Amino acid sequence: MSWKNVDYKGSDSVHRVHRIQSLCTDRQLDGILIVGGIDSFHSQASQAALKYLFLGNSGQELLGEQVISQEHERLEDVILLICPQRISVFYSSESDAAVKILPVISKWRHVTEYVVHDGMEPDEQEERKIGAFKNMMASVKSVGVPFGLDPEGRRNLQDTMLTEKWPLVQSYGLEGGTSVGQGFFTMNHQVVNISCELMQTMAQLDDFSAKRVVMESQPFLAHHFDEFLLKLDHAESPEVRNARSEVDMGEDLLSFYEFGTMQYSARGLTTAPNRGSRVLFGSRTSSLAQKSSSSAFLANSGAREGIPATHMAIQAEDPFTGVRFARTYFLSSGKICRRVVDEDALVPSQVQTDLSGGQSMKDTQTLIELYTLLLRGFKVATTELVRGCMDSKAGSLENCIAAAHATAVSTLDTMDKTASNVLERSKFPPKFLDNQLHVTAEFVDAHGQSTDSLTQGKLMRYTFALWYANAV
Repeated sequence: MSWKNVDYKGSDSVHRVHRIQSLCTDRQLDGILIVGGIDSFHSQASQAALKYLFLGNSGQELLGEQVISQEHERLEDVILLICPQRISVFYSSESDAAVKILPVISKWRHVTEYVVHDGMEPDEQEERKIGAFKNMMASVKSVGVPFGLDPEGRRNLQDTMLTEKWPLVQSYGLEGGTSVGQGFFTMNHQVVNISCELMQTMAQLDDFSAKRVVMESQPFLAHHFDEFLLKLDHAESPEVRNARSEVDMGEDLLSFYEFGTMQYSARGLTTAPNRGSRVLFGSRTSSLAQKSSSSAFLANSGAREGIPATHMAIQAEDPFTGVRFARTYFLSSGKICRRVVDEDALVPSQVQTDLSGGQSMKDTQTLIELYTLLLRGFKVATTELVRGCMDSKAGSLENCIAAAHATAVSTLDTMDKTASNVLERSKFPPKFLDNQLHVTAEFVDAHGQSTDSLTQGKLMRYTFALWYANAV
């Protein structure tokens, strides 16, 4: 995906570096060492951290093999030691990387800089890098180093001697510098692999990644949804439209999502049953966990046999961020507009008017009224859900959902009695709303994967979390 519309600024990096500093505190580490390029054998988590802090990359961009583009290749020379209260950084002051580095670190607090410039001889630059590394580590006992995950990408490797193979770490035992340690790096420092924890930290939504989601996912979804609407609107006749299956109708949305999830398995991502794009007709809209079917047509998806479906539900999802929305479309107004046919016309009309669906028309009218009522209740439930989730006393996501459900039911009941009166007129049972209105919600991280920030007691610590609420 292209992320050219939102500029990454130094102020955006402050929150990100604070998160990594919090990881030091959580794991009781004196610091976290991030080394890019060949000096760490292109450590995936280290490369991802450099892109995360200096280039503004986020979400699925930080999964899989991490390659820093040629434009920013000098970032691979950067060495970072992030401690709870201070930061040490080594970089080249005259390289193109400095254009990205200086605006970022200028916003950080308590930064010690170790700098080389292009006028130095390569050997002198290398000597200064080694000296900077030793100076950084002088007062550090326990250090987190992201030196790799297991083949499944879910657990940290345990062999701390793997860090001794890094070219930069091998230089630790050389003479020179101010390091008071003697011998190997792991003999003088307690090394902890924090690859998994670092990747999880970078997967959390923050101000900048949330801004990107809002501003850049929308055009992708809008484009493919417009293509879907063209198929719906440009049908030559109802018969042509009815001949299309759910898969045919949603081809653009379905292919967009399926193409975007091709790398999910390699990236360790999963797809929940209710996730993804889909088009569902008539009675099949009762559950968004169903997949679009090539054998489901409007004609055979009605509430009763022989009666075609009069509505459809569409869910569209951006596979790269998890942003999704759903819409319901009614293909009938529940009323019949009699057509005036010119019997002397040279071209006979192929459209036939069906006047036999009397009860179906009434059901459709009722469904439209219920849907209108539901939309109003959804807005109220959404507001209550947000308020509850931002309240540190909420306790759990389930409590927020229960409060949102109760608020929506109360509002819908009041609105029906004072406005539409559809529930009483249609003789629905007294507990109809309580039993039939279902409110669900979930938190989503920067990868678009479901997470449970609230029940982990961390919601107030994180500025942003994507959340989705459904009311059906």
